[in-house]
Amino acid sequence: MWLNWAVRRDDGTYVGWTQATIIGVGAIIGYDIFAEHRRNGYAREACVAMLAFLKDECGVGSARAIVDVENTASIKLLESLGFFRVLTGSSEDMPGRLDHRYEISWPTGSV
Repeated sequence: MWLNWAVRRDDGTYVGWTQATIIGVGAIIGYDIFAEHRRNGYAREACVAMLAFLKDECGVGSARAIVDVENTASIKLLESLGFFRVLTGSSEDMPGRLDHRYEISWPTGSV
């Protein structure tokens, strides 16, 4: 299952998106906040909501995210959400680049 959400401010301004691909009881997540709206907490708020939905409504027990090794903002966000880096390797979609793979899993009753 592939889920997509628009991220909007309270005034309706479209500031980015989140998405998740659910495979079994796991999910692969992605997100982007448009450049002019970054550093306002939108990615964190949207990811917290997405992860809660995946866990509580979809029964997902773990999630993973792939991030370029130089994307320090996403690395900090994922780590602040409780994700752990489990692998660093060649990027599958950007030849010559390196990616980190981050994962999180939830015990019953927490996000």
